[in-house]
Amino acid sequence: MTQGNTQTGSASEVVGKEPFYGWQNVWVSFISYGLAFGFVYYAYAVVFPVMIKDMGWARGDASVAQTIRGLFSVLWAPLVGYLIVKWGVRRTILSGGMVLCLALVLMATVMYNIWVWTIIWGLLAGFGFAFLGPLVYSSVATYWFNKYKGTALGIIMTGAAVGGFIGQPALTWVMKQYTSWQMGWGAAAVATFFAVIIAVLLKNKPEDHGQHKDGISPERAKQMEATATKKKVLTYRTSVNFTTKEALKTHQFWILSFNILMNYSALLMLISHGVLHFLDMGLTRMQAAYIMSFYFIGGAISRVPMGWLSDRIEGRWLLILTDALSLATMAYIWQSPNVTGLAVASFIFGFSYGANYTLVPLVLGSYYGSTNFPKIFGITLPICYTLGTLVPVIAGYTHQLLKSYDNFFIGLLILLALCTVVTFAATPAKKPASA
Repeated sequence: MTQGNTQTGSASEVVGKEPFYGWQNVWVSFISYGLAFGFVYYAYAVVFPVMIKDMGWARGDASVAQTIRGLFSVLWAPLVGYLIVKWGVRRTILSGGMVLCLALVLMATVMYNIWVWTIIWGLLAGFGFAFLGPLVYSSVATYWFNKYKGTALGIIMTGAAVGGFIGQPALTWVMKQYTSWQMGWGAAAVATFFAVIIAVLLKNKPEDHGQHKDGISPERAKQMEATATKKKVLTYRTSVNFTTKEALKTHQFWILSFNILMNYSALLMLISHGVLHFLDMGLTRMQAAYIMSFYFIGGAISRVPMGWLSDRIEGRWLLILTDALSLATMAYIWQSPNVTGLAVASFIFGFSYGANYTLVPLVLGSYYGSTNFPKIFGITLPICYTLGTLVPVIAGYTHQLLKSYDNFFIGLLILLALCTVVTFAATPAKKPASA
């Protein structure tokens, strides 16, 4: 019995002579996402402090590259959404992976001043990450699953957290062994190369192979839906598909976008300046790395169970929980110098961010349908990440001018509190009646 059969019940539910490719796609995406995004993007936190110290760069000036990278990534998001529909996820991932690999090789070999760093990390890596982010990999789950979409996406999103958890100590070890931060970027390039290689195994859409979502025939899906209507339904799944323009006219779209913005902003603060903040508090570099590692453990643990729960509990309520956890833990991270407490707070923040990272695309797909999901989700990224990517440079210059991150943390906490409150209004969107 195939894995697809195991998930959906009897063999008669599966259509096509080939085995159901959905779960193969999930695990291929898990590995590819972990190597190309998690290993590189999250491991930035340990390479960046070593690099700027060795080069003698100021925090604010060096953080400009991270902000440009984020801005440049989101500028490409609408195109990425279009290309996913046009090319499929496989070609999109391969294109971005090759560009990111080139950027990392250049950083390991020819980067010699802050301007070169800004161009390579900001522009080239920014382009690569645009094609290797959550938009692409969440489309895999949306294309191949309906009933098991939450579980599938939870597994895929866990890849980034696992990649970061492994990448941080791995790159730290490489830099220590070779006494060179350049070798850290070189190791990241190798990881990205393997991410591209494994992505070749991805299948784009079930209809390309005579298959259906969840490996279930349309007839069987209707029977299951009819049976489900006799039971109490705990989660919402729209029966219609919104256009991008229709989605933009709903307040739910903007509330969900605000969720992305605020959780992304909190993450960028931790990734870009977390280690430096802990060092300012008097902690050692090893203690700071220890605290950061708990963030990745939390992020890795949360995504699968939250994906599973989203198939059973309305995503809005789960989002409110994760927003409240982010607010509480960022307040603790700001003030407490206790290493054990910070490790626990880092773990809980990682759990809440990983859950939010999984939940928002799931709710978007549930509210607006799968047909235009890549385009709709693709629109959220320029809106949210354009603002969110200002965090590294604002935080960096705040510290550079005031010798403290206090004012930045206060503003961040106020906005996180607002996000928690407004999410109560993110009820299922209603498609406007046709004129």
